[in-house]
Amino acid sequence: MGAPHRPPVLPAAPAPGTRPGPGSRSRRPCPGSGPPFGRGAGRARRLPRDRAAAHPRPLASGGILGDALAQTTTGLPFDVARNLRLAAFGLVFGGPAGHAWHRALDARILPRAPTSLAAVAAKLAADQLLFAPVATALLFAFLKVAEGDPAAALPFVAANWWRTLKANWCLWPAANLVAFAAIPADLRILYANAVGVLWCCYVSIACNGPASLPPPPPLDHLE
Repeated sequence: MGAPHRPPVLPAAPAPGTRPGPGSRSRRPCPGSGPPFGRGAGRARRLPRDRAAAHPRPLASGGILGDALAQTTTGLPFDVARNLRLAAFGLVFGGPAGHAWHRALDARILPRAPTSLAAVAAKLAADQLLFAPVATALLFAFLKVAEGDPAAALPFVAANWWRTLKANWCLWPAANLVAFAAIPADLRILYANAVGVLWCCYVSIACNGPASLPPPPPLDHLE
């Protein structure tokens, strides 16, 4: 008679807290595998940390470069105080507020599908209908207060707010569409800074254009 048949001996499962041996064929799930909108989707696709956005310096440099570009169109000596006022707004408000605002959008609006069509559309609507009007008004008020003329802040806001907001809607919705859909969160503030150079150039011209030009010479009286 032949040898009795013996069932194959399976390797014992590793004890808790130990690593499987070299002969083990146990496989770990690949990162990101599994259903995209399952219970673990929020943990598997956490948004990257906003390292660059935590620093307001990129927004300040956008104001410096944008205003410097605008001042080249005046033909006047470079106005350092004007340049620093626009940079100070980015340093005091633009950087910290923009950082907090973008973090709030990512955390509150469909965080498990941050680049979906619904999430991007909702973020654009909130950004342009809530944040942009307030930021535009605060910018004009800040500039007048920084000039030492706080009494002129409200009239200056009333005279420039609406036309500047309409110009904002010609640029920033398209720029933020790219940002919300394709730019990682930790690079978004640097991207906004690049676009912001052009925006700060426009704002500087809008705020200082006619007023910064020298008055025309008086006409000679015809005899």
